[in-house]
Formats: sequence, C-alpha cells, structure tokens
Amino acid sequence: MADADATDQVSVHRSDIKTRMLQSTWLCLDVDGWMNPHFRVIFPSLDHLAAVFTQFDITFCDGLMDVLQSPAPPTLKWLLSLPTEVPRHLWGIYVIILRKGRRYKIYIGSSTATVKDGVRSRIRAHELSNAEPIRVTEAKNAGYEQIHSSLLAWCDIPEAGFVPLARAAFISIEAAFSRIFWAMYTPTTRYGFPDGPWDRGLYEWGGGLCTHNPLHESIMKDDGDMDLTPEQLRTAATLAEQRRKDVRKAWEKKQRADKNSTFVAYRRKVNKAYAPVAAANAKRNVTKKIFHCGTCNISCESQSKLNRHYATPRHKAAIAGFFVVTSPAPFTVDAVLLLDQLDTIVNSTLHNNLGKFELTGIPPAPRGVPQIEVTFELDANGILKVSAADKGSGKSESITITNDKGRLSTEDIERMVAEAEKYADEDKATRERVEARNGLENYAFSLKSQIADEEGLGGKIEADDKESLLEAVKETTEWLEANGATANAEDFNEQKEKLSNVAYPITSKLYGSGGPGGAGGMPDYGDDEPSHDEL
Repeated sequence: MADADATDQVSVHRSDIKTRMLQSTWLCLDVDGWMNPHFRVIFPSLDHLAAVFTQFDITFCDGLMDVLQSPAPPTLKWLLSLPTEVPRHLWGIYVIILRKGRRYKIYIGSSTATVKDGVRSRIRAHELSNAEPIRVTEAKNAGYEQIHSSLLAWCDIPEAGFVPLARAAFISIEAAFSRIFWAMYTPTTRYGFPDGPWDRGLYEWGGGLCTHNPLHESIMKDDGDMDLTPEQLRTAATLAEQRRKDVRKAWEKKQRADKNSTFVAYRRKVNKAYAPVAAANAKRNVTKKIFHCGTCNISCESQSKLNRHYATPRHKAAIAGFFVVTSPAPFTVDAVLLLDQLDTIVNSTLHNNLGKFELTGIPPAPRGVPQIEVTFELDANGILKVSAADKGSGKSESITITNDKGRLSTEDIERMVAEAEKYADEDKATRERVEARNGLENYAFSLKSQIADEEGLGGKIEADDKESLLEAVKETTEWLEANGATANAEDFNEQKEKLSNVAYPITSKLYGSGGPGGAGGMPDYGDDEPSHDEL
C-alpha cells in the first residue's frame, strides 16, 4: 500500500499536471482494500497506467496544478470559475455544484458513453434532472439547485476496440478526483481511499453526493466483454449504436402518438433552429448532385427523397427501358421499343418490333448529364411518329409507323397476353434485379460524390474514415464489374447492405438528434456504459 505521508508526491524531474494526476490516480489503485479485480489486471504497475494516459491524450482543466500545489483545499470560487461549455465527441470527468441558500454540495462523475454527444449528454441529463444518482436527486428534492457544471478531465471518444481500456482509465481518474475534492457523501468513511491531500473538514462544501468508490464499479455493463478482441468490440459497438437509434426512433414515435406536449415543443424548437442549415445543405446537395439518379437525371435534396424517387412509376419506367441501348459504342441509342404493357417490358421475346432508327453522335458526358427526350405522336388515322432528341447536342432522329406496318392479328394479341401472364413471375424477378442493381450503383455513386465534396461530407470526416469509405466504394464498383451481368436482386441488395455497414457508422457520427435525456425524459437506452450510482 502507498505511504499516506507521501501522498501526491511527484517526480522532481517532471511536475506537469499529467504526471501529478498520474501519481494521484496510482495512489487510489495501489491499495490493499477491495476493488474490481479487473483494475489490478489492467493496471498492474504505474508504468502500465502511464502508457494509457499517453495513449488517449487525456487533458485536464486549467489551473488544476496550482490547486494541487496549494496548502489549502480548492475553493468554490475556483470551481465556479471553470468553463461550462462542453464540446461534443468527448469522454469526460465532470463536477456538478448544487446550492441551497449558503450551503453547497458537489458531485463528481464520469461519462464514457460511446454516443456522439459523450459527456455532454450526461451533463444535460443533470440539467434536466433525468436519471440522476440517488443522492443528487435527494438533494434537489430537499431544495438544492444545480448552479454550475464543468469538466475536470477529458479526451476524444476512443475507437470501439479500445473502449474497455480507456474506460478503466477514466473510472480510475474519477476515483482520484473524488478523493482529491472529497466528493463523498460522508466525511468520516474512508470508502477504500488512501488519505487525501487536505483535511476533510477544510472543504468549503458541506459534503459530497457520491456514494461509493468508482473502483468498485464494473468497467463494462458485462465485464465478460473484457475478454473480447478489439474486432469483436467494434462489432458489438456497431450493434449497440444501431439498437440505441432504433430504440430512440420508437420512443420518439410513441411521444408523437401520445401527443407529449413537452417533446413536441422541444422538437419544434430544434427543427426551427436547424431549418436554415437544412435548407443550405439541401440546396448544396442538389447543386453538387450528391443524391443523384443518373437514370432519370434528377438530383434530390436528401437520401430519403432519392429513395422515394426510386419508388415512383417514372423511375421504374425509366430503368425498365422505354429505350434500350444495344450498341457497344457509348451514348448511342439504336432501338426504341413501342410498348403497351410495362409488365411485359423486360421479356424481349414478347415484344413486337415495329421500327428502328439510330441516334448517333451524342458527345461523351458525366453520368446523369445526357438527356434523351423520346416523343410519341399518334394522329387520328392511327399513324404513329416516334422521335428522339439529345437535349444537349440538339441531335434528333424520328420514324413514322403506319397502321398497316407490323399490325398484329387478334390471335397474335391473345397469344402475347397469355405469354405475358405466363412469364409474369420471370418479368417481376428481372424488374427487381434491374431495380436492385440501379439502387446499388446509385448508392455507390452518391457516396463517392459525397466523399469528394470537401464542403460537405468529404470535409467533415477523418482521413481514415474517408479512406475506408473510398475502399468500400471501390470494392463495390469492382464487384459490379465482375458480377453485374449474372447477379440477382438478392446479391445486389446484399452488396448494398455491406456498403451501408461501412458507411453508416462513419456518417452517423456527423448527425444526431437532440441527444439522450432531452425534453420528454427519454433515458439513454442502448449505451454500454455501466451506471455510476444507485438510481
């Protein structure tokens, strides 16, 4: 056990705050009393703890070194001077200050949630008195008011494979802060801590609201997860994040169905504040063709609107083929099929070819740019004129079909209708295959466009994430080239889901709702962070 008289002594060679907090944290770990044995396994020595401090680049609040070197304990004035702003995407150890008249109490906690808001969600929950520790709830019920909150230490949310290691470090540092500031509920109980740097009776607050030593807690909700590999942890994190989103979506749906006035007012406020940003993003998405249907040459404001476009009769007719490109030369349309039933459009054996003409000389252009307008004109005498014009180059061709050319007999019509019914399932499968392929191609193209947009997604995601997305898009494109002609609808949908599984965790970092614990009182379901106090 560490010598209590040597409490918080630091190396004469280094006196920076990280070294000081490293020593203070190690004092809490290097005790004979009981703690969760996983902490001893993860941190068998001071060197192991120091390596983790360095790995996760933990930052401490300004002025902490002066406080720890002072002969007197920290003052309320100093705590209240700490900034209240809490950025997103951080894990953190925080302090909450409550006041009732001239009496004060503090609570120290940590948030190692893997949701994007991180510690900010936890502090917001305190502000809304949502799912708080029991002693904090009791204090507020007794008339104490929360007047301040601030971060004492923080780091970026770690990669999923390192969550247990980083969480163990943060819980250990939380224990060190609980001892240094004596945030414990009673001043006489030791709670498994070594002696602190100051006499417990000298603190300006009348006591803390923490009920136990953080080192007695689990590191993960299921400490069996400690034995998982980093890759298994990443998979578990992805599933947990999806479950959290699904639960929140269901919860929000219920709030709307129940007409929860608090929730509805909160969402209206959020939507109103976000409206200018959403409008600007929508305009940029259309201009840059981020969500673009190359088949119909239509740009949409969002992925959801593009998905709705894919379901329209207009798009389905376009991908089924009102004109068919059969020439190996690019941008050449050499056959126009005249059809009376879209259901028979795919099975070419059922078509009656009434005429043919070529439209050539269309200049090369990026995907989705060429637009060919096909016009059908039928006069009173049953004479049909079909024309096709490239809107970019102005080139056009036409053909006239008279009513005596290729005319079908009654028997031929009945036969073709019967064959159409016979091959309905085959036609449906072919149609679904074409739609699935178009969906995959458009999704890959949309992702590639977004990654290239430095003002949008491409400028917001990290370099490693961008590389992962580009590699996934490349693999999808190569798969299409190798299997596009033979794959079925299920194969295309499977590839789209595979690509989505890479893109979703990356893009979901940039977007979120109002956060857990927001108006309406939703708890933060689906998180893998263990609770810190009796609730």
